[in-house]
Amino acid sequence: MQELVFRFTQKWWAVNYGLNFSQRYYTDPIWRVACHQEMQDILLRELPDVPSRCFVLLPAGVGVGLQPVNILMGVCGSTISYPENQDPWAQGPILHTEEEIDAFEPPDLEGSAFLADMVGQFDRLAQEYPPAEIEAYGQGNNVTLHSSLVCAHKLAGEEVFVLMHKRPDLMRTFLTKLTALNEALIDFWACKRGARIDDITIGDCSATLLSPGLYRQFSLPCNGHTIQRYNVPYGIHSCGPSTHVLDSLVGTPGAAWCEVGWYAQSGHTDLAKARQILIERGCPKIRVLLNPGDVIQWDEREMRDIVGRIVETVQPLDLVVRSILGVGVTLKKVRALYDAVERG
Repeated sequence: MQELVFRFTQKWWAVNYGLNFSQRYYTDPIWRVACHQEMQDILLRELPDVPSRCFVLLPAGVGVGLQPVNILMGVCGSTISYPENQDPWAQGPILHTEEEIDAFEPPDLEGSAFLADMVGQFDRLAQEYPPAEIEAYGQGNNVTLHSSLVCAHKLAGEEVFVLMHKRPDLMRTFLTKLTALNEALIDFWACKRGARIDDITIGDCSATLLSPGLYRQFSLPCNGHTIQRYNVPYGIHSCGPSTHVLDSLVGTPGAAWCEVGWYAQSGHTDLAKARQILIERGCPKIRVLLNPGDVIQWDEREMRDIVGRIVETVQPLDLVVRSILGVGVTLKKVRALYDAVERG
């Protein structure tokens, strides 16, 4: 079985349909729901032959708008930048020295003004929607988080990789604190939603920057702690070339899927090795993230050939082909990509 999942960037919507994604989009949840409904209506009208399962947008798009790593950064004191028609992102690093990293302590969630603003958005949504249906640090009963490694990388920059060699005990302590903060945020939002956690999605993009040994030493124990604490299936995303750490990415039992990056014009994950590793680990599904720049350049024949090779290589694993599509991607190309994935 294979399927296509995609979303268009804010800039694509701005260029093609005049929608504007300003700071209001991320701070006014009722307005954001209306924007999502408009986008969904456009897609259903313009792509009636492409099943709605391909649209990452939920029917009403009900949720708190920032990515989990931005929420964690905001709670820790980072400023969030809201560039027009682009994803917002936390300004960092905010820990600039070894001494600042050493002194870091997880903040008190109850006293966080930033989190209070997020709760205010949640409460506005909860006046119109059941709390368990509101996306907050996840979707429905799924919880989405970025790994402690990604959070450390955002908070302290490249220094974290130096300190893995220079002061490994300090880095383990820092990552343990971030794991505790991530789990406290998960519990906080689950309580607000009145939701039971059924599965976990972990973004671990910084994993591709580590050797297998360093990943097993520093990142895997943190991911494993969270997975085992909630004792539910999990999926893990690492969008770069992940061949060298793939075995460790799914090193904790219970992996439901693993997402890897595949780039035609640069290094990409070896899907034949990925298939072997995931089968050995009992992980039934692979998600292959296509570079949007590649999708723009492929004609229909190239798309068919490349997707066909991907499908053939990963069998018998279930396959999801995913891409974030930007300016330059036409709706005709989306149809062609969907057809290529469906036909294999």
